[in-house]
Amino acid sequence: ASGKGLSFDGSCSSFTATGNETAPVLFEGQQGATWKGLAFTAACSTGTDDRHQMSYVDFANTSDAAIAAGSRHGASPSSNANVGNFTMDHVTFTNVASAFKHGSGQGTVVSMSDFEINSASDACFDLAEDSVVTLRDGEMTDCNSNGNSWGGAVINYPGSTAGSLIMENIDIEDSLVNLIDVDFANVWISNVTATSASANSGNALAAEGDGTGSSIYVYNMDAPDYSSVTIYSLDSISLEDVDLGSAS
Repeated sequence: ASGKGLSFDGSCSSFTATGNETAPVLFEGQQGATWKGLAFTAACSTGTDDRHQMSYVDFANTSDAAIAAGSRHGASPSSNANVGNFTMDHVTFTNVASAFKHGSGQGTVVSMSDFEINSASDACFDLAEDSVVTLRDGEMTDCNSNGNSWGGAVINYPGSTAGSLIMENIDIEDSLVNLIDVDFANVWISNVTATSASANSGNALAAEGDGTGSSIYVYNMDAPDYSSVTIYSLDSISLEDVDLGSAS
């Protein structure tokens, strides 16, 4: 119903939603109303691989994150640990606050491929510290349409001492303020193109993990519409065929 959501709270419980190309699973508000989204609140120390699986699933019209990990939307954290590896393919998000957001859930593993995000009022991905994230073959449009100073296409809550971000074959259009701004230990980016109708005041790329072994690899990235770049990696830095415009 309007303003309501679904919360999965059992320790080590799992969630599976499987549609197909012609008949996807659709999560939306009753009679088109705006609803909160899904929340996963319980950590699990064993059996986390592919604990939550979604294939050919569409989310629409959420006032909060379509998927929240670690607590219910806006509530105090229920878990400060991995709430179960999320494995997703052929998923779409339309008119959401975020596609995926931490509610704490440090170290949560997220793998998403063949995805599409259309209009997120906050960051498209707002991840927890030490998250392990893989995003492949996707499109994002209108991330952070509210223009939050901290927002962008992919960000995380600061404080990581580990974690990683892999992005490959991603097109991003009109991500306001920032594009990619994370502090995971390892960042790996390949074939990422970002375009914007106007110049933005934030980071095209921030890799702020600065611990021992931190590294960044970027190949074939175009993001010329942002004002700055921040790289703190201490172990290795590799940039090849990268166009960041006039960013400082």
